[in-house]
Amino acid sequence: MKKQITLFIPLACFVTIKAQTLVNENTGLVAVGKAASHKHYMPSGFKPSFYTTEASEKSFQKGTNVVAFGLDLGLYSYTSRIASNSTSDNSAAANKMLSLQYERGLINWLGVGAKVQLSDYFTETDSVTHTKPSVRAIDATVLVNAHFVRAKYVDMMGGFNIGYSYMNWEARDAYISGATGGGLVFDIHVQPRFYFGKHVGMFINLAYVNYSYNNLDFKNTYTNYIDVLSLKGGGVNFGFGFQGRF
Repeated sequence: MKKQITLFIPLACFVTIKAQTLVNENTGLVAVGKAASHKHYMPSGFKPSFYTTEASEKSFQKGTNVVAFGLDLGLYSYTSRIASNSTSDNSAAANKMLSLQYERGLINWLGVGAKVQLSDYFTETDSVTHTKPSVRAIDATVLVNAHFVRAKYVDMMGGFNIGYSYMNWEARDAYISGATGGGLVFDIHVQPRFYFGKHVGMFINLAYVNYSYNNLDFKNTYTNYIDVLSLKGGGVNFGFGFQGRF
């Protein structure tokens, strides 16, 4: 005499069967029942958790491309000196910046790329000519970033930029002073990025930046010849922007 056995299968049903089992040769699932015509299988939609082998989605990894547009403010302290004059001058400066950068994941946590930045310094109207001086610069740098938090929608990274900066200074004063030339620029930055979905997000930028213009061509109508201006200094950049990932 065959006994009746009651089994409880989660997410399926209560099944009353005879103590007899069958194995489906194609799937390997156990069928229980009175005969082959009365089988009960695990529901087709049921998948145990150990079948899930997909890696969690990361905000940055090898092969990731990021294009970002940023707006920043800079607060600096500069030391300037003209070659024909033994004295130097210390002054504060502030500027506003627009930047465009591209980064690609070299390995999962390391990205390299390039950045172009336009700077426009705040100036005061000259008391004699009643015009505002113009001080502008363009920076072209390479960038290296280490991504130490790579969650699905958050990318925390830090790194540095290094490259060349070209400055054009027009004093627009009574002596028609001006200086042009290039120098070295580098920065060390921390930049958290946040994503609204798979492709678009925003970031916050905080950086220490340093400029070194050693040989700017300086001239005015007072000296009537070209001199050399040295301009060195740095400070803090802070701002925000938007990025696209693909």
